[in-house]
Amino acid sequence: MGLTTFLRSALALAAALLLGGALIATAPTASAKAAPSTASTPAAERATDAERLATCAWRQRRCFGAISFNTRTGEVGFANDKRTKAKAISVAQRSCKARSEAGDGFPGQCVKAGWVRNGCLYLAIRINNGQLAEWGSAYSYGKAAAREKALDKVRGPGDERVHYWLCTTRRR
Repeated sequence: MGLTTFLRSALALAAALLLGGALIATAPTASAKAAPSTASTPAAERATDAERLATCAWRQRRCFGAISFNTRTGEVGFANDKRTKAKAISVAQRSCKARSEAGDGFPGQCVKAGWVRNGCLYLAIRINNGQLAEWGSAYSYGKAAAREKALDKVRGPGDERVHYWLCTTRRR
């Protein structure tokens, strides 16, 4: 075994030991207390920025977000910074149903409002005579463009407004 091979092996072993020590030092202990959770706040909303950043598939440069909307009660469920489109949609649907059950009911009225990859998603509604007249969603890579596109979908008599919006951490 040559000197070069020996040095490479020693460096690889030292790097592995340092990495292992760092991982053990940062691992949570059994006595660490979890953050208190409230029944009214879905888990998707309790994530910290560091947790959200870790959920995106950074190597593939993909972060997905989705919004679900209860057309009867106006409750909104959302998911942000998920690795897949399917995961974002399912978390948003579950969130909408949970909020609907906790609020005025009618969890079966939750519909997928839209999804976005690496951008912003807006949900706009139009209220006419105290009733939901229509809703629309739009996405874009910038907040202003997504907002305008969503509001353009609900133009008409009544009060138009943005009901909910989200932007993924990674945008183009």
